[in-house]
Amino acid sequence: MTIRNYTTISGLTGFIKEMESPKRTCQGLALVITNYACGKKIRNGADNDHKNMEKSFKHLGFDVICYKNVTKSKLTDLLDECSKKTDWNKYNSFALAISSHGLEIEKKENGKTVKHHAIRMFDDVTFDTKDVLGYFSDKECTGLIDKAKIFFIQACRIPESKSTTAHKSLGIGLDPGTDLDTTNIKDSSVEDQHEIDAPKPNIIYPPAHLEVTVVPCYNDMLIMFACPEDYYAFRNAQGGSHMLRLFSESVDAWHKKSDPTNLMEMLRDVTYNMSRMEFPYGLKKYKIVPNIVHKLKKDVIFNGGNIMYT
Repeated sequence: MTIRNYTTISGLTGFIKEMESPKRTCQGLALVITNYACGKKIRNGADNDHKNMEKSFKHLGFDVICYKNVTKSKLTDLLDECSKKTDWNKYNSFALAISSHGLEIEKKENGKTVKHHAIRMFDDVTFDTKDVLGYFSDKECTGLIDKAKIFFIQACRIPESKSTTAHKSLGIGLDPGTDLDTTNIKDSSVEDQHEIDAPKPNIIYPPAHLEVTVVPCYNDMLIMFACPEDYYAFRNAQGGSHMLRLFSESVDAWHKKSDPTNLMEMLRDVTYNMSRMEFPYGLKKYKIVPNIVHKLKKDVIFNGGNIMYT
C-alpha cells in the first residue's frame, strides 16, 4: 500500500491510499437488478438499462452479477448473501444498481406523515429502500466497513396520494413544463405507469415541515436517485433510463483515457447533462435531475479500470 497526494474536485489537496493487494483480482462487486423487462407491466427500454449497468461496472473493474425480474424474496436472499460474504477482503467496494418501478409510501407515525421510498419487485410486492440500504450498514455488513458502497436507484419517488391520473394531468410530480409541439413528440415514458385510486376528497395533508422521508445513508455510502423525492423518473422506451444511459456514456468516455477519474466527476457529468434535457410527457416537456446523498469519507477514484483509490 502506498500513499499518494491527490487534489480533489473541490480544489483541496489531501492524501489517498493506493489500495493494492495480491488477494484482489478486481476493484469491487456489483449487483445489478432490472425488473419488469417482460410481462404485463413491462418497462420498455429496461433491457438497455441492464446492458448499460453491466457494461459500466465491468469497465470500472467490478465483478458483476446480474438478475432480471427479481421477486422480493429473491432480492432478500441476494442482499442477505452479499452482506454476509466472508471474502470482502478481495474487494475495495460494493455497488448495487436497481432499475424498477417505485413510489413513496405514506404512513402516519407519531403525528407526522412519514414517507418510505419503496421499489416495486417483479411479484408486485414493494421493498422499502431503507431496508435495502440497511443490509450494508457497518452493523450488518462488517466486511465493507471503511469501503465505498455505491447505490443507483432508477425508480419513481412520487407519493401514493399524488400518483393518480388526475394528479398527473395537473403536472404533480413533474417540474413546471413548457408547452410541447405535438408534431415533434419523442418516445419517452415515465418510470412508474401504475394508476392508483384517487384519494378521498376530504384528505388533509400536513404542513411540509412535518413530512419526513426515511432514506438512511450509512457510513461510506453514496446513493444516487434518478429524481428528487415527490417526482417521477423518466425512461426512454427505446434507449432506457436516462440517468443510467448517461452514466454509461460518462464511464465509456473515461474508460478511453488513462488519467485517474473521481466518481463524483462522472456523476456530476450525469446530472449536468440531464439538467440540459427536456422530457416529453403529455402535452408538455419537463426537466428532472438526479438526487445524490452520500457519507463518503474519502474520494472514490478509478484509474483505467485497474486500480481504485479510496
